[in-house]
Amino acid sequence: MKVPDTFAATIAPDVLRALDAALGPPVAERARGTFEVEVEVVGEGTFTLAAKDGVVSAKKGFADDPLLSARLGKGAWPLVRDELQAAVDGFPGNAVLAQRFAAVRQLKRADMEAVVGAVKKLKPCGVDVDVQGAGPMAVARGALDEVVKKMTVKLDAAQIRGILAGASPDTLTATVGGDRGVAADVAAAFGPVLVRLR
Repeated sequence: MKVPDTFAATIAPDVLRALDAALGPPVAERARGTFEVEVEVVGEGTFTLAAKDGVVSAKKGFADDPLLSARLGKGAWPLVRDELQAAVDGFPGNAVLAQRFAAVRQLKRADMEAVVGAVKKLKPCGVDVDVQGAGPMAVARGALDEVVKKMTVKLDAAQIRGILAGASPDTLTATVGGDRGVAADVAAAFGPVLVRLR
């Protein structure tokens, strides 16, 4: 499948089903329960992705109670689309990413529920990402506009695209600033999960 040129087209029901089948684990192995992810794409609007007992749906509009939220600034969607396309294709340009992605898709329901549980343990916090050559992005636990505790990260789109094409993931460099306590909070929440998945 080809990932569309816009986010809105990407979450159209037929495309979302194909994308979900290509990227997600089997429905039986997904986390139970319901949660929402709110995504704002500058120039397109705000959308909500919802997972209910492993089944994913989408709509235009705001989430009632987002577990996660994200904002893709002007120019950021093409990079995210390229990353999604590489994942859909099985990361043909990078064997390391292909192996890691295959391992994630084989996680069991208990593992997936542990990941969702770790996210729920986090207090509202966020990361503002400045991707040189692509545009700004942000992600948060909870609603983006309610997050006070933020870390900042600077990345380079050329390095990301180089990794998709075959460079080692270790070649990605990042400049980190802001509230570094966010990284400590994430590590504390996900520590038990990472030990379990190792």
